[in-house]
Order: sequence, then C-alpha cells, then structure tokens
Amino acid sequence: MENMEVKHRELLYRLMISQLFYDGHKEMAVALANVIKPHPACPPSDRLFNVFKMGLKVEDEKTENNDMTNNFVAPGSGIDLEFETEVQSISAEAALYETCYVTAHKLPCRCARFHPTGQIIATGSEDCSIKILDVERMLAKSATPVEIIAMETPQQQMENHPVIRTLYDHAAEVTCLDFHPYEQILASGSKDFSIRFFEYSKPSVKKAYKSIQEAAPLSYRHTTSNMTRNRCQLESKWKHLLSSKCTTTFKMAHQGQEVCSAVFSRNAKYVLSSGKDSLVKLWELSTNRCLIVYTGAGATGKMEHRTNAIFNHTEDYVLFPDEKTTSLCCWDSRNAERQKLLSLGHNGVVRTIQHSPTGPAFVSCSEDFRARFWYRKATTD
Repeated sequence: MENMEVKHRELLYRLMISQLFYDGHKEMAVALANVIKPHPACPPSDRLFNVFKMGLKVEDEKTENNDMTNNFVAPGSGIDLEFETEVQSISAEAALYETCYVTAHKLPCRCARFHPTGQIIATGSEDCSIKILDVERMLAKSATPVEIIAMETPQQQMENHPVIRTLYDHAAEVTCLDFHPYEQILASGSKDFSIRFFEYSKPSVKKAYKSIQEAAPLSYRHTTSNMTRNRCQLESKWKHLLSSKCTTTFKMAHQGQEVCSAVFSRNAKYVLSSGKDSLVKLWELSTNRCLIVYTGAGATGKMEHRTNAIFNHTEDYVLFPDEKTTSLCCWDSRNAERQKLLSLGHNGVVRTIQHSPTGPAFVSCSEDFRARFWYRKATTD
C-alpha cells in the first residue's frame, strides 16, 4: 500500500513539472525538477489540467446528488430506541389520511414504489403493465370540483391526468419496482424471469431500453425502500453486503410462518419484519433480538397472502394491512400502542402498501385491480 502511494506521488510531481513546462513556466519547472530529479525527464503536457477538470466535474455531480437527496429527507430523526425516552410523534396517524385518487389495472395490482423524492409513484400488475403517477396531479385533481373537470378540453385532460406513463414490456406479472435515486430510470422485475429498465422521462417510450434475463421468476420481496434517503446509511448497508458475511440471523422469526417483508429503519439499527402469523416485529441488529411485537392485525393469527409492513415517513408509526378486514392497522412505533383503524376501501386483499419517503402519503394495492393514493390533507386539522 505504501509503495503504491509513493508511486502515485511520483506521478503527481511529474505531472506538475510537465504542466509547468506546457504553460510556459520553464524556470519553475526546472526548479521543481532539480528537487524531484525525475527520470526520465518530463516533457511538456496538459494532462494534469485535464485530470483536474475531470475531478471537478465528478465533485460537482456528487455535490448535486447529495443536495438532491438532502432536499427530500423526511423530517425528524427516525426511530432510535437507544437514546429515546419520551418522544412525541410529529406526524399524523394513518386514520387521518384520505383517498385522493384511484387508478385501475386490468388484473390484480400487487406492487408499488415511491420515487425517493416522493413526487411520483409506480404501480405494477398481473396484467404485465406499469403505471407511473404524478403526486401533484393526483392532489390537484382531488381538490378540483367535478364541474370544473367536466369542462376540461381533451388537451387539458391529457396535461392534467395523474397517470403520466403506462409501460408495457413484460410477458408476465410485474412483481417489484424501484426508481433510480437520481436518473429518470425505473427498474422492474417480473415472473417472466426478467429485470427491465425504462427511461420514463420520454413520453413516447413504452418499452424498456435494457433488460437482464434471470434464471427464475422475480418474486415480490419488500426490501430496503429507504436506502436512497441518506448516502451514509446506504454506504453503511453496502459495507455489510460487500463483506459477503451473514452478520445476523433471526431464527424462527415468525413462529415458523413465512416471513413476508423486512425493511431497515432509517439509521440501519433495526429491521421491521412481517410474517404470515399476522405479527409485525422490530428487531435490533446489534443485540440480535426482537424489541417490540406489534399485535392485533389478524384475528386468526395466520394469513393466506403475503403483504408487507412499513414505517411512515418519520418512523413514528408502523403500518400493516389486515387481510380479513382490508383495514390498515397502525401502531406507535416506539411503544406498540394501537391507533385507530383506517378502512382502505378495497374489495379484495391488500397485497402491498408503500409510504412516501418524504411526506404524509401512501399507496395501497389490491387484488381488486386497484391502487389507491392516500394523503393527509392539512384541511382536516
């Protein structure tokens, strides 16, 4: 390692001497060469300046990306039971959210994803389609009187429609979705054994520009949707992953029942899991133990379908849909105190819920072919 650093420094000094010669500073170049004594002699070269420009460009892009991420981080510090004693929730419980928009697929809708900015949502269906919805347009439409909407021209209807893209390129059910944190790219996985990448910024494009073929269908698994909120958090998680070592195993996590979802907390200290035993659990990674069990979501204690548990955007609450009643259960994340139920209004089992990473909004997807967008309106205070 030390030998490599010495070589890098020698190269740096050679570039400095060559740049001075190139820029016409002969006396300075000779003076530095007499100290460094490079061998062979350094010819005039503009390479150092070009490397410098490239470095500035990378640095600017990194700063821009960090600014983009920081501009859309949810308020509050998130859950941290190591230091918290009495913490007052700064966000609204789920029962205060309202449906602002409903979109329908032709078959069951079982996956969804918010963009890290919280400004758009993608939904996927068994009908092989993907819809991308604009959050501002959904909110605007819900606030516009019906008589005003009826007077819109076809052009206005198109410009104001909340569904901004409908993508078709899979040959089987779309099972998982994720947005690139900075580029306008959506990745989708399917039971057709493929992962596809869409440039959704282009209105005319309905097909993927790139695909990766897998050896088996991609099944739904709720992973760390909050990874892109914080670069430090992301790097922390990747360090665990890159080591290829299993750091923690929660044996019989859900009494032998299938584990349906697992999501990291914002600080990566905890994992929130759900299982077909109708329980939601908060696990502490450092001690390899379950700290909190959120109960009461299922009367029978066993679920037929897989669904997921999530935090809200501030991690003040844990959300999980009840399979039998299609209601949304909500608990205080820190003490497991049950909050009021929210009827989700679906006519079938709710297969996934996804909360906005930045504000009081979530989307619910169901076997009734529909995805419902929910929002906590300020006017309901």
